[in-house]
Amino acid sequence: MNDAEYLAGSIGAVARKIGQPGFHESLLELIGDMLPHETGWVVNYPASQQPDILYTKRVSPWIVDYYLKAQPADRDPYWNSWRTDNMPRIETMDTALMRAGDHKFYTADFMKKMQFEDEVAIYLPAPGLSCISLFFERSMERFAEEDISRLHRLFPMILDFHDTHLRALYANATSEAGGFQGYDDEAVAVFDASGRLVISTDKWTEAEYSFPDIAVLRALSCCSDIKKAAAGLPIAIDVSELAEHSQFGPRSLVLNIRGFSEKIQDLDADAIISQLTPRERDIVALILEGASTGNIAQSLGISKGTIKNCRLRIYRKFGVGSERALVAQMLNCASELKFQLSVVRSRRIR
Repeated sequence: MNDAEYLAGSIGAVARKIGQPGFHESLLELIGDMLPHETGWVVNYPASQQPDILYTKRVSPWIVDYYLKAQPADRDPYWNSWRTDNMPRIETMDTALMRAGDHKFYTADFMKKMQFEDEVAIYLPAPGLSCISLFFERSMERFAEEDISRLHRLFPMILDFHDTHLRALYANATSEAGGFQGYDDEAVAVFDASGRLVISTDKWTEAEYSFPDIAVLRALSCCSDIKKAAAGLPIAIDVSELAEHSQFGPRSLVLNIRGFSEKIQDLDADAIISQLTPRERDIVALILEGASTGNIAQSLGISKGTIKNCRLRIYRKFGVGSERALVAQMLNCASELKFQLSVVRSRRIR
């Protein structure tokens, strides 16, 4: 087998792993075929936690344990570099050490224990300001300029593979959570282990407008709290925990409000009124009476611009894009809604 055939086989192995466990390990091997090295790592740098070691190549387990027990957050020059500049890129050890506040742990301790001479990293951004970092080490010599130039030429392909993998992971995660296709039409969100919302669909944002209790989930600090809070909400939310290999991070959660659009349509008058401010209630009542923007502005003594801004907020709360769609959602309770709104308005006037 010639070099071209061997490389084609390596690229095929990476392509087959897209959206599957072991993707970044295959990517590490592909790059390593063109960048001679002795050892390698796949590391997840979260936004606010210690690094997760996802995979190592020819690295002694005691070295991994030593690195993790050292709590390297503030002493790992590569992590410090990523937090300073979270753009996808190739990072040499020389440039990483320049960004480190204190690199004694790395140069005087960790490098000696692991016995490597030089190291290069590739930063691949992941949701939530984290990144997947691929590391390559040489024990006897430094990487030459030609090696780094080769990496730069390969980098667009590497980043494309990684981005495609993340999109496939998201599609797989949301499909597992809801058993549907076309997940952008569903209210789905992914939270990492620290409770950080890392990615969500537009429908999830609409759900937060329509049911303010859902937005409270953003303020929680761990997945167990999110699970408990989601179970106690008035709207049913399916909660699934992703597998340990997920590049969204171990113990990440997928939340799905299955059939969100239908749930919005089934809101009763009390549920609708509870989502509206006093001014929005007045505007909705007049909309249901068939009043135009000009008539609403005259009736309430406010400008047409204010009415338009309020309309947009109301549309977002109920996941609609027009007055016609808003009225259509409220048809099944329009009479009761108009009555209750008139009562609320009369109480406020008195």
